[in-house]
Amino acid sequence: MRPQKKANLFLVGAAKSGTTTLAHYLQQHPDIAGLAIKEPGHFCTDLHQYPFSTRYQQLLQWDEAAYFSRPPVERHVAFVHSRDHYQQLVQHSADARYVLDASTAYLYSTEAASQVQAYAPDAKILVVLRNPSGRAYSHYTMAAKYGMELRPALQAFREEAALDRARWGVDECYLELGKYAEQLRRWTHAFPQGQCLVLLYDELAAQPAAVLERVARFLEIAPFGSVEEAVKNAGSVPRFPRLNAWLMSVAAPLREQLPPSLATILKRVLQRSPDAMDEEVALFLRRYYASTLRELEEEFELNLNTWK
Repeated sequence: MRPQKKANLFLVGAAKSGTTTLAHYLQQHPDIAGLAIKEPGHFCTDLHQYPFSTRYQQLLQWDEAAYFSRPPVERHVAFVHSRDHYQQLVQHSADARYVLDASTAYLYSTEAASQVQAYAPDAKILVVLRNPSGRAYSHYTMAAKYGMELRPALQAFREEAALDRARWGVDECYLELGKYAEQLRRWTHAFPQGQCLVLLYDELAAQPAAVLERVARFLEIAPFGSVEEAVKNAGSVPRFPRLNAWLMSVAAPLREQLPPSLATILKRVLQRSPDAMDEEVALFLRRYYASTLRELEEEFELNLNTWK
């Protein structure tokens, strides 16, 4: 009997660190097949145990039973609870040596590493890390864009810093998602050294071909040929934050149905380029992440001088 097909390549984050771009590149290799849902979030069972906020659920627009009542269609993110449903995604993927699950929630999750290890102990794990200060600010501007954030950046960061632990889908997790040392430790404890590869966002942005060469060696596959560049969406924030938040809450279910030309016009009218991070915010973030950067350098032998 043919063994059950399984996902065996996991791109686990960090969020806002180029994982969508890297997944786009990876799936152009004949030995790597993606899932219809880029981020199925199946193995972060700790996240499944509490309800997401109403605003996050509106943004997510996820109905698992309805989605799996027909053949899977492409979607960016979801949280697939059922193992049978997850295996449907895997079975519908193309035949390839590696089946890719690129869920950024797995790095944050306290359960995903052990769950993935139990499911596919021989899996290969890819992690992309970004300067946590830049990651946090990029996350903040994205939350503002989608009407999830009205506070000034420094206030939002300070209020999260006062929490015991920000929760995915409830709080924005601007700071929490940058605590890479403790997150990465879960994966390196669950998988041997030869099964985990840590990449840096800066290198992926500046030298994608060199990063893909490292990935090919790690996966023991033929080198990547020329790859189609990922579409880069320039960051933006709302010109009128409260109006934008109201529109997002009311019209969120319709946003995917807008004609592209109308969506482009609305974006031009309602959005603008984000301001650069101001020095007070930058100083707060550098101080907040100083200890995690030291841990990363010492424990994982990473050179992070440009992040300090």
